[in-house]
Amino acid sequence: MGNQIRDIFTPGRGVEIAFNINSLAPTIRSSIIFECDHDDNIIIIAQSTPPMLPGRDFDEMSLTTTVTGELSRITRVGVSCKITDYLNHYQLSGDNTTKALKIKYSPSMFEGNIRSAYRHNTNTEFNVGGVLTHQDQQYISGKSFKLFDISVTGTGMLLPKTIKRKKNPMLQIKASSLFKLNLLLIRTMPDKTKKKESIEVKASAIRTNSNYNDLYGFMGVKFTKISRKDEMMLSQFVHEAQLFELRKMNKR
Repeated sequence: MGNQIRDIFTPGRGVEIAFNINSLAPTIRSSIIFECDHDDNIIIIAQSTPPMLPGRDFDEMSLTTTVTGELSRITRVGVSCKITDYLNHYQLSGDNTTKALKIKYSPSMFEGNIRSAYRHNTNTEFNVGGVLTHQDQQYISGKSFKLFDISVTGTGMLLPKTIKRKKNPMLQIKASSLFKLNLLLIRTMPDKTKKKESIEVKASAIRTNSNYNDLYGFMGVKFTKISRKDEMMLSQFVHEAQLFELRKMNKR
């Protein structure tokens, strides 16, 4: 098991700090590994997003990440741990410093899930578009709606109140309505080319607000059915987006 931990928890890997992981509402923080000393069961990670501060008490704390196994099955693994030090001036390359957390972990690794889902706020590097089909009517992102965040369990949509001076018909979709979403996951690669993947989900509106602000309505969407393959692609997309944001943050 110790060798597995050495092979999985390595510098540069994206991780999540999970507090009270077995509860119905665990607290989750994203981070990235800076440094490992597996002989002493020590891992140094970037200060989490949002940041963890001294003085917070939790019944249990775990450091988790995802691994891909046989048949491309994605599994979440973790180790029990505790924060032993808050490093305010951790040395990066050159003269750069950043905030970091020193973690002491138990050498026993476990497999499990986190009930909370991470939400990625879409941006130019990791964007999402798509088509929503409701009662044989198709609505296209960029025109009828904008997906402003996404997780493996759902998405949030902004609905412009008017389209070409006419009321947006999507504002008439009621909570509990069922529909289909064909989503396009768009990554901007380092060479500025676009990598695109398509997934399909069945979904329902779990909350709606036709007067979210002066310009937009809002619809919260829950995914009700997604294939294992598409779920894996979406999970990987969200994970890579979080890792990108953490690396960008630690370069500042």
